[in-house]
Amino acid sequence: MLGFVKEVKKMFDFFNTHRTFLTDCSSITPMIIGDKPSRLNVCGHHKRHFMTLVVALACKDGVVLAADGQTLGYALQGGKTYSMVFTACKIDYLGDNILWGGAGLAELIQKVETEFKKLPEEFKNSSLHDLKLLSWLRNTLHECNRPEIAAQMERGVPADQIIGAPLLFVSYDEKYHDDAAKIWSLGSLSHGMFWEQYGCGVIGDATLHTHMALLNYRSNLRGRKPRSKSLTTDQGCLVAYRAVKDAIEASPDRVGDPVDIWKIKKSEGPKQIVGDNKSKLEQAYLEWKEAEITALQNLI
Repeated sequence: MLGFVKEVKKMFDFFNTHRTFLTDCSSITPMIIGDKPSRLNVCGHHKRHFMTLVVALACKDGVVLAADGQTLGYALQGGKTYSMVFTACKIDYLGDNILWGGAGLAELIQKVETEFKKLPEEFKNSSLHDLKLLSWLRNTLHECNRPEIAAQMERGVPADQIIGAPLLFVSYDEKYHDDAAKIWSLGSLSHGMFWEQYGCGVIGDATLHTHMALLNYRSNLRGRKPRSKSLTTDQGCLVAYRAVKDAIEASPDRVGDPVDIWKIKKSEGPKQIVGDNKSKLEQAYLEWKEAEITALQNLI
């Protein structure tokens, strides 16, 4: 128990030290964009606000990456800067063995995505075990972030409120056996950190709470074996889906549907969960929640 408490404290200290924040927005006013309702917000001072959640899970036969589907855009009207909330996919693949998702400013994420499409041929089949690839990813992200970060620092934005584009990567390379699954987060100002020792990783809004939820769900399904990657990717998809849906339910003003979920399975490349498979995942999620409610009612 003491070891688990130390792990929680270590994660809490890490989150407090490495946060990156989005612009906070207030004065929400309904607005119609095209034929879909959206929200138009007047941007206020930089505060601790993300409006994105990306979660990763290491499994015994692969890795899972999931994200909410709500993002933030900006427009200038009447001398004021407004933010528009809309849906977008936040996960993409890199080469044959890597998935990545981004939080932070949408325009920076788009810039990073454009640069990632220039991935050198030598890295097409690489995984996150490749130190040269990690260096290329780090340099690419930092170069994309550099102008925006410099501008914010000149404006006097505090270091813990710098807005950038933190990323979360997963890969699976079975030739590394027990170390096949990799989870790596890379911040706007950081060197990067591996998370597979915890079995999961999170960036974006409500990171600490979502990380603890993932640890709890994994513990319930794996028999509480410490740091065990005993979940299958199918189980991992359900756990990741549940974690994002719980965050959406708790913070609908910050994160929102639809949930985008991908996996890399042993001997398979990156695959997005869509169609009937997505419907089955939603049904399993609803049955899981219903079973919890029934168990609690019976217990009380």
